[in-house]
Order: sequence, then structure tokens, then C-alpha cells
Amino acid sequence: MSLTEFVEAMRSEVPRDRARARFAELPKQVWQEVIAADAETQRLACESRKMPRWARYRLIERGDSEVRLRIARQAEADGLALARMRRDPDSRVRLAVARHPRAGLYVWEQLAKDKHPQVAAEAQRQIAIGSDTSSIALRALFRGCPIIRLINLFT
Repeated sequence: MSLTEFVEAMRSEVPRDRARARFAELPKQVWQEVIAADAETQRLACESRKMPRWARYRLIERGDSEVRLRIARQAEADGLALARMRRDPDSRVRLAVARHPRAGLYVWEQLAKDKHPQVAAEAQRQIAIGSDTSSIALRALFRGCPIIRLINLFT
């Protein structure tokens, strides 16, 4: 799928076309074109469920605040991408990072000191509910970690 085909499919009124584009495995060359493209194309690309990490990191560096906001709301966003956006100048991006379950304790601790009260409150809430602890436990469980090690995480 070329960049032109991807953009046309993402703008399509047909849900099947949009879904096909969102789950398409795009070649590296197309992702490089996305990074060099205009902001509207970059925003459309943020709806891709198959965005490679390296492309996500590049878009964080080069994209506008709306692109970074969309990346911060992606379920696929990893901890490193979220950590890179913890100091974003746009408080909407920082709030989205604070709400993300993959942000992690370090990022939440940083955001708990944020100058924007809503960002700080959300980060403090995430710390209080222990989202990081539960995600560590789930990762340990899926790695086949013995139950004793899992219990030790909570004691």
C-alpha cells in the first residue's frame, strides 16, 4: 500500500476501507513519507494500529501537538514514547500521558509535579490506584513467572 492509497483509505466513507488501512503493514518507505508529510497526513497515520516504534518516536519529535496527542492516546504507545512526551509544552498531551496505563510509575511521579493542576491530579490518581503495580504483575504472569515471585511483588 502506498502513502496515497493509505490516505485515501483512511479518508474513505466505507468502514471496511478505513479498517483495512488502520491494520495495514506499511513498508518502511511509506512510514518515512508519512514523517516527511504534512500535519494532516501525520494525524491520519496516528490511527494506524501497526505503526512501528521508530516511526512513532520520529513523529513525537517532528509532529505538531495534535500528532503527539493522538500518539499519547494510542493503546499501542509504549513507555518510552510516553516518557518522551511527559514534558510536552501542550498540557493536553501531558494529560493524555498521565491517563495512559503504560506510562509507568516514573512518568507519573514526574507528572504529579506538573504545573497544570489537572495533569498533576491525574498522575497522583494513577499512582494512588497502583496501575503500575498491576501492569508489572500482568507482565510477570504472561512471562510465565512462578506465582511466588508474583506474590513477592505485592509484599
